[in-house]
Amino acid sequence: PAGTSGAFADLGRTGAPIKVLGAGGLEHHVQDTVKLKAALDLGDVAQLSYVIALWHDDTHGTAETYLANAANQPVYTGAFSSNVYRRDSLHWSHVLNLQGGAPRLDWQVVGTVYDYARDTQRSPTGLLPAAFAGGAGNVQRMDGTGWVTLDTKAAWHADGGDTNVLSFGAHFDRYRLESDRYTTPDWTSPQQDALNQASRGKTRIVALWAQDAVKFTPALTLMLGARYEWWRAWNGLNFSTVPPLNVTQPERRAEGFSPKATLDWRPAAGWRAKASFGQAVRFPTVGELYQAITTGPTLTSPDPNLAPERARSEEVAIEHDDGHGTVRLSLFNEVVTHALISQSGTLPGLAGTFSFVQNVDRTRARGVELAIDRRDVVPTVDVSANVTYADAVTSKDTAFPAAVGKLLPSVPHWKANAVVTWRPAPQLSLTAAARYASRMYATIDNSDPVGNTYTGFYKYLVIDLRALFKVNDHFEFALGVDNLTNDKYFLFHPFPQRSLTAQVNWKL
Repeated sequence: PAGTSGAFADLGRTGAPIKVLGAGGLEHHVQDTVKLKAALDLGDVAQLSYVIALWHDDTHGTAETYLANAANQPVYTGAFSSNVYRRDSLHWSHVLNLQGGAPRLDWQVVGTVYDYARDTQRSPTGLLPAAFAGGAGNVQRMDGTGWVTLDTKAAWHADGGDTNVLSFGAHFDRYRLESDRYTTPDWTSPQQDALNQASRGKTRIVALWAQDAVKFTPALTLMLGARYEWWRAWNGLNFSTVPPLNVTQPERRAEGFSPKATLDWRPAAGWRAKASFGQAVRFPTVGELYQAITTGPTLTSPDPNLAPERARSEEVAIEHDDGHGTVRLSLFNEVVTHALISQSGTLPGLAGTFSFVQNVDRTRARGVELAIDRRDVVPTVDVSANVTYADAVTSKDTAFPAAVGKLLPSVPHWKANAVVTWRPAPQLSLTAAARYASRMYATIDNSDPVGNTYTGFYKYLVIDLRALFKVNDHFEFALGVDNLTNDKYFLFHPFPQRSLTAQVNWKL
């Protein structure tokens, strides 16, 4: 703005010049998690367990301007207001597990519930710095969002052993989205007034599956399986006062069949080779179908007609286990039609960067992975590492031909992890870990060549150190350094540089 100083020039991810005015979304979190577990042994018949957990989040987000006027007073533009907020969340989760077995039959039933009992975010709509103290704003509520799942499975051992094992089961899930936004005369107060935006909807999946594992010889096993799913999406609603929108989305139904096969060969002690083939269907989530996203004054409306994606996957793997750990080499290939791709990019006629999900005609990913997991490489030292090369590209996109042959968003060519742990004493473990990823992109056509900038995605090599001391069975503490070498990189926003961490764990 005229009459201000402090902004600095930079390049945006497309290579165009930008001005950096400040920082937003600077968060202070206070999170609490309480978990209780109860178990009941029903003798030789079954075991019953129940886990209940409570998660609470109190977050204050703020903004920092680099702009100042001639009197050296801070100056804020309108875009800063959306980066100031207060979030209060209280979520419950429940897991009930019942399992048992007989000489030939093992079975299990698992049910879960996750409930957004309270989930509120308040933010100002007025200009800063006056809006820090209060004034008009919005209240975003997601109370009532959550999901329920139920899984049953059983395994029948035809001969009492593992020569022929027939497994079968059923699955049910129901997801619910409740995202309402209200006006308020004072965003720092509990008051809320008129509804000005809403995203609601439900999805459900019912599935049956079965697989049969037949051991032809002690070294050769063939497993064939299949899954059939019935999907439904309904009660979809998108409402907004500005821009005006009031749409009741149509009910959707679809079905999917997913076969799979695996040939497992163990030619010698410690050696194993597997060849696997499978097809799978992923239906759009309730958020992908119905969650509208507000970026500044712009509402990005979801696509309620997203098609299910269908994947065909093949993998060949060789693994060796010498008693001190494993080494595994695998080759993989996957082709996905109607791929559900989440990306961030521009929209026609609008300034800024927006997030959205779309179907892409066909994608293809092929590559190789090497994984090592070794215990006592030298006495008291364990090593775990993996490196993956993937060539994941868009192979067909009728709506956007410029994307063909380009890397998929957020999928780098190279990715690697390594962890080394030394236990100099029974109570002490010292760990060094490294994470690497090569250059990646945010857009489906890779039109963001500058990665190390705001909203860009860059390569990184991060090294972390951690020391853990276990005082007794109930109490332990840890000290660490994250990003030891102070690597400076962006994954949409700048990631933390060198940081010190401290952790204390206590359990009954």
